[in-house]
Amino acid sequence: MTNARIGQYRHRMRAKDKYLERASTHPDRRPIRPEDVLADGVDKAQFGDVEVRKGSVAAFVANAKIFDRLPADDPDNETIRAQLLELLPAIRSAGVLDVFTPRSARLAALIDS
Repeated sequence: MTNARIGQYRHRMRAKDKYLERASTHPDRRPIRPEDVLADGVDKAQFGDVEVRKGSVAAFVANAKIFDRLPADDPDNETIRAQLLELLPAIRSAGVLDVFTPRSARLAALIDS
């Protein structure tokens, strides 16, 4: 990546951070679209001190559904659990758990651990 492209990327990220900050403090502002959060061609965004990769929320949800279906003694259980824990900082920093709560007690216990 050239220095000019790095500069453009940083500018977009700062603009995104300002937009999200303003939107979060003024809920009556216009709706936020996906491209406002993550511009075309950008694979990651910074939320606080956590870098969140695109697809993190969808991956967390898919793994949470698998986790809820698996018996606790299933050999794949630990792999799914580890992936959920790895994605958890991204989910928290993006604010997902500020507006959604897990339906299952098992997933809630994992999140709270």
